[in-house]
Amino acid sequence: MKKLLFVFTLLSSLVAFSQAQFFMPHYSNTGGSYATGFAVKDNFLYFGCNDGLGIRKINLNGSPGQTPVVVFTGGTNVQDLVFNGNELYISEFGLGKISKIDLSLPNPVMVDVISGLMAPTGMQIYNNYLYISEAYNYCVSRINLNQTNPVKEVVVAANGPWQIQVYGDELYVAETYGNKISKFNLLDPTPTLVPVVQQISYPYGMCIKDNILYYDYFISTNVPKLSKIDLTSPSPISEAINSTGIENISVYSSLVVHNNFIYRGGALASIQRFIINTLSNSGELIYENNVGFYPNPATNQITFNESVKSVVVYTLEGKLIPTQLDNNTVDVSHLSSGMYIVQITDENDDSMTQKLIKE
Repeated sequence: MKKLLFVFTLLSSLVAFSQAQFFMPHYSNTGGSYATGFAVKDNFLYFGCNDGLGIRKINLNGSPGQTPVVVFTGGTNVQDLVFNGNELYISEFGLGKISKIDLSLPNPVMVDVISGLMAPTGMQIYNNYLYISEAYNYCVSRINLNQTNPVKEVVVAANGPWQIQVYGDELYVAETYGNKISKFNLLDPTPTLVPVVQQISYPYGMCIKDNILYYDYFISTNVPKLSKIDLTSPSPISEAINSTGIENISVYSSLVVHNNFIYRGGALASIQRFIINTLSNSGELIYENNVGFYPNPATNQITFNESVKSVVVYTLEGKLIPTQLDNNTVDVSHLSSGMYIVQITDENDDSMTQKLIKE
């Protein structure tokens, strides 16, 4: 088990920090070699793999280290997923096509939507159009989802586009080979890309949540970094996220934000999780440890996924809350609704902390 660097100071302030945690550790023994193409539905994170074994999912309210559940056995070189109701659209990079499956069916069948694309990567849906980034065709294209046999329409030229994100009436594009993130207006009949963030090496993963654009890129060879910008600012400035423990997952990374966590996946067949913008009484929390608990948010009790020696619960103001560890579970029914800090000591006397939300 990896060691912990833990600094605990009682500060009642808003602290933006990230703590790297393997929410889903390397699972190459299942045949997968990377986790990418994230889509969230009903608190499950769906992702694809390039092993041809299909689409998997993990429970975002479950414990770290869980085994992915196979949802559908199909799909090759999956790069992105996007939901349209119960239909899941799949970009198959190597086959140059978009497919879909209906997850409301007991035995879903993969249906081809459009073929003949050049390295389809990111996808987004806006006004019944499916927008597709074609990395090797150097463009963002789209198809009309109301058409039975849709015809591709090139929308705008882009320099090796990868992940794309709709924000209002704009589409943000990670121009991986152009070393920048750009955007264009989806209502413009003749759109032009406008740079948003420039001089960043190979941005692949990107997502937007609560007016914040999160993205990763490489600050040097094999050294990735997470950053963010506030899209509501008239002059947005990029801010680095303290992503201690972030791994070089090589290319094809995917990002998604859900319930104040960033999930990041890619090569090496793992999914990392980072806490962001958390109101906390901690000066710095850094850990690389797979110990976790579930459910979170919790109502009555929490259960730890590995054997632990002791558990201490604090309020955000630093007040100690009496708790009792019993058979690797802790009763939290007596806690008031809100957020708490849980300090955990495992069997190796390594310590870590996690945020607990009590419903």
